[in-house]
Amino acid sequence: MSPNYPKPAVVKNISHCQPTTVINKKRNEIELSQLLSGKVLQPTGQSDATAGVSEQSFYQVINRIFPSVIQGVAFQNPEFSYPYSADFVLLHSSGLSIDIEIDEPYVGNTLAPHHCTDQGKDDTRNAFFTNGNWIVIRFSEKQAVKYPLRCCKVIASVLAQVAGDCTYLTKLQKIPDLPTDPMWTTKQAKKWACADYRKTYLPNYWK
Repeated sequence: MSPNYPKPAVVKNISHCQPTTVINKKRNEIELSQLLSGKVLQPTGQSDATAGVSEQSFYQVINRIFPSVIQGVAFQNPEFSYPYSADFVLLHSSGLSIDIEIDEPYVGNTLAPHHCTDQGKDDTRNAFFTNGNWIVIRFSEKQAVKYPLRCCKVIASVLAQVAGDCTYLTKLQKIPDLPTDPMWTTKQAKKWACADYRKTYLPNYWK
């Protein structure tokens, strides 16, 4: 069975701070802030990586819900000569930091398979961020295009679970849950590229 999007990678160091019932939001934020103080990987500046075709419109939606979200942030990785670029980062008042990624199955101009489960690149990248005490949430491009508000509800759910902040989830309570979307292998991505799969959902994005 293929793994599905969305794929939240919750940092193990703070997993014990996830409340099932929020009793005292402020207390939980203070405890989380103390736990994370000085232990969170910091960005090195703005990224110069080219944004995906769906990212700008997704940003317009997510920024209305989470005004603190930032698009295109760079992180220096000592293992590579180039920095990692986060599609979006959300910095919560508790000190919780979330990397939000939009994954397309292949590159638009080259048709090269991208974000494939058998490539291992995303797992390595996720580990880089979670080891730096970040949470990583990955959505498929199709989810971000068709259901941007439902994606926001997933992010809001993570904030409620980890930081005890239900403010955003309450605002989005009437939004339906996000349907899962199967992740893909290199073989599947090549098939989709040949069939112009991305065009089956991208046109709806601009309406």
